[in-house]
Amino acid sequence: MTQLQPQLTGIATESVDCGVRATSMAIDWATHGLKVPPVKVLRTRMGKTDVVPTNPGDWYTAITSYDTAPELGGQYERLTASKLEAAEPSLILSHLRRHKAAVVAVDYGLYRRLLPRKSGSESFDGLHGILFTGYKDGMVTSWDSLLDGRYAGCPDGPVRVPWADARDAAMKAGATVGHPGKVYAVLVNPATKLGGGVILPPVDEPPSLTSILADLRALNDDLQLADLSDSIADLESLIGPYRGQADPGDQPATGVQP
Repeated sequence: MTQLQPQLTGIATESVDCGVRATSMAIDWATHGLKVPPVKVLRTRMGKTDVVPTNPGDWYTAITSYDTAPELGGQYERLTASKLEAAEPSLILSHLRRHKAAVVAVDYGLYRRLLPRKSGSESFDGLHGILFTGYKDGMVTSWDSLLDGRYAGCPDGPVRVPWADARDAAMKAGATVGHPGKVYAVLVNPATKLGGGVILPPVDEPPSLTSILADLRALNDDLQLADLSDSIADLESLIGPYRGQADPGDQPATGVQP
């Protein structure tokens, strides 16, 4: 199973690594965990080794650079993807409906306001890259690299979010760079096996405890029920406390280039 990679880890480029982390998680997803490239390797393949943001072209370049069997453990021939620039959001949805993955540029200010219990910042408003997978019943899994549990109420892992909210935040990002209603993304395919064919991920991957906890918090924001608050506390005791770090990490720089 894909592992969520926190963005704010103390390395020099952390503030602008959202797209890099999302790309690494996309490769993790495509290869079923066989290949999980570190930030330095991906930035070298992107040609972005300085502390600078990345863009969908960079994400696409890095993913498709894995095109030989030896660097894919002798199990896969290559990785493939498609780049979307000022495109219709329906193209992302169609891809996700086929149980594939997409790294999407979103406006995080709108994203966190639409999804306050399922975002990883209380104040960041810049452009941000997120990996989305697993479309089902209007929901997708968000592998947001800011979901690191560093403050109370911040999810510590992937969460299920309404695709409509993710789509709106993606269109807002398009508007930010002069293309209202359009989106920027990289559509990622499962790795091609040696000899042809691919291995698709499970269609009905169950939501994580982290995602369930975020759902309960969002529900209780509206209902304010004592019994539900007790259930949330019980689940928090199972998952563990938040990391308790101060919030300067809550302000990454915009990690996606216009």
